[in-house]
Amino acid sequence: MKTLVVFYSNTGRTQAHMIRLMEALGGERLITLRPRKSHTGPIGMLRAIRESIGRKPAKLEAVTQPPDMGAYDLVVLGTPVWAGRVSSPLRAFLQTYGQGIRRCAYVITHSGPEEYTAVLDELDGLTGVPRAAALSLGRFDKDAEARLAAFVQALSAAPS
Repeated sequence: MKTLVVFYSNTGRTQAHMIRLMEALGGERLITLRPRKSHTGPIGMLRAIRESIGRKPAKLEAVTQPPDMGAYDLVVLGTPVWAGRVSSPLRAFLQTYGQGIRRCAYVITHSGPEEYTAVLDELDGLTGVPRAAALSLGRFDKDAEARLAAFVQALSAAPS
């Protein structure tokens, strides 16, 4: 299965999960999104919240070799949850390159105990296709590794 993994990570937690996922799926390509302006520190966090609440895309550094989304059997998208919404860097990527996705899955990371189903629904709207699978990982999930393994198994077993 030809797989593309795309993610944004502000703290490194989403990145760690997405790299493990990429390796487990034997993905073809990994794209790490880099916004032009920082989303770290007090000013950066305010920027992140403003962009997410307003559903505004971040300005991204250029993606080397923009992907042909239709060439992949599966596109896995990873994002932290910001103010109960998709991160602005992933929103920008999907608005620019998201056309043509045939099958997708999501990994969202967050600090709260809830599953953030509204973020998953928001991603469905941004991709234009229903998700094949989704994984919501909280900061304090003690079973994150087992849940990630089950997610990989479900994606690998599902027909493309």
